[in-house]
Amino acid sequence: MWELLLPIFGFLIGTMASMTGIGGGAFIVPLLTLIYAFAPANAVGTSLTTIIFTAIASTINYSRQKRIYYKTGLILAIMTAPGAVLGAYLTSVRPYKRVGKPF
Repeated sequence: MWELLLPIFGFLIGTMASMTGIGGGAFIVPLLTLIYAFAPANAVGTSLTTIIFTAIASTINYSRQKRIYYKTGLILAIMTAPGAVLGAYLTSVRPYKRVGKPF
């Protein structure tokens, strides 16, 4: 029964996400974990996959309306990419293990 509601939930969440610009993950992940008993990691992965389609549709529509500042987007993308790589590296580094007396 709950599976029949997925297209309706998807349409509503996609509409809200594209109108507000938040991506939809704030709605999709709790829905999948609480109602459909997804593991949190699987819910996040599914959310990221669905957001791709919402983002493409929004980009096409905003581009047709000439509401995109491409120069600003390119500058932000260039500055964000090194930060993403550094953040991924820092989260994969093991913490330093002290041997001996605590502080």
